[in-house]
Amino acid sequence: TMNNLKKTVQVLTIGGILPFLLLAVSSILLKEHTESFQSAFSNYSTAIVCFVAGSQWGLLLKKATLSFILTQTNLITLISICGLFINPLGSNIINIVCFLWLLYLERILFLNQITAPWYFYLRKNTTITVVLIIFAKILQVKSCNLLILIFSHRPHPQPIV
Repeated sequence: TMNNLKKTVQVLTIGGILPFLLLAVSSILLKEHTESFQSAFSNYSTAIVCFVAGSQWGLLLKKATLSFILTQTNLITLISICGLFINPLGSNIINIVCFLWLLYLERILFLNQITAPWYFYLRKNTTITVVLIIFAKILQVKSCNLLILIFSHRPHPQPIV
């Protein structure tokens, strides 16, 4: 039934947010593995971008009038994957753009009555949550790097007079 589908989609969507949180928190708590967690975070983010783009692509196979979205979802996927070839910070920034772009396309699907209102609002809230987590992750990495820079700076030795 529709209620079962709705509940399943909601549970799976919320379940998809959890790795973002776990990887972000793990990279803070387990500092000796920060680089591995940063890489896993970027990889997972890219995987989810590809998944969401693919789900939109699948919805559009029924609606030929919105075929321009097919091209955009493929482009978004390729951009996100290319982000993996740069550093995790760059990949995270690229994925924020990709998630927001996908949300824009999701809005078009909603306005054209291809997706149900509950699904659009679920996707909107999920996208906002994920973008905020990625943004917080970027700030955490940048602030940690800044603190390391500040506290690792040693004053120049004073000349002996």
